[in-house]
Amino acid sequence: MIDEKTLVSLLSKGISLDTNRPFQQLAEKINSTEEEVMEKIRHLLQLKKIKRFGAVVLNRSLGRNQNAMVTLKINEKDMTETGERISAYEYVTLCYERKPVPGVWDFNLYFMVHGSERDVVMAQIETILKELKIDRSQCEILFSTKCFKQKGASY
Repeated sequence: MIDEKTLVSLLSKGISLDTNRPFQQLAEKINSTEEEVMEKIRHLLQLKKIKRFGAVVLNRSLGRNQNAMVTLKINEKDMTETGERISAYEYVTLCYERKPVPGVWDFNLYFMVHGSERDVVMAQIETILKELKIDRSQCEILFSTKCFKQKGASY
């Protein structure tokens, strides 16, 4: 039987793109079979313990060096709806809630927009703010200045 934590740990480190059988490579690492690994992954997906597989895109190497984190102050009662609506924009790459630090950092909803032209990124952000009727005074837009490291989540 495959240990769930071990499999998730290996998956979080990424799967090889150097083979047409990446799940076979995983299976060999945990003394299992490719079919058992794939079945366990399907099971974890059904249980929603794994949400999706994805690549880590190195935005700057693709010319997308105008990357903005937008921080918002949103009423708690509006958080879920606002977060879901922001997430629906195709150019929003992530959106998440964070606990504010009263008197230090009062923002509680964050989202990212990546692009190659700052004016385009700003226009996309302004579209979201306008369409969702978010007061500009309840928002900070922070453009990145340097990329130190990009990688997927690890568990």
